[in-house]
Amino acid sequence: MPAAHLAARNDTAKWVRYHRGVEPLVLHLPDGRVLEAQPKLLIGRDPDCGCPLLEDPAVSTRHAMIDRDEGGWFVEDLKSTNGTWVNEHRIKRRTPIAPGDVVRVGGTRIRVARGLPAGAAPLPPTAPGVPRQ
Repeated sequence: MPAAHLAARNDTAKWVRYHRGVEPLVLHLPDGRVLEAQPKLLIGRDPDCGCPLLEDPAVSTRHAMIDRDEGGWFVEDLKSTNGTWVNEHRIKRRTPIAPGDVVRVGGTRIRVARGLPAGAAPLPPTAPGVPRQ
């Protein structure tokens, strides 16, 4: 088996173990970028954020954070000046997000969708009531 194929297979196995059945998400930004949702993903104007929004003056330096736990994905406002919105409702605390939701920070709308990182295989199907390994 070619080395590149073995490396991709190993990365996929690590990804599946890491996510433990929590649905992978991607974030579609208005400028065409598509980012994989990562635990502790910072959104803000700081270029060091995992999701930098440098062109939107209404976005705070460290505006919001996307994270996950065993229950799924959520977004949290980091005491930004202009707030964080999910489906046009301003959030006050950690709020669940799922495919189809729109997260707004400043004037930037981020569409949340199902997704996998490049080269990763989907999680295998399981019988009802059987947890994923």
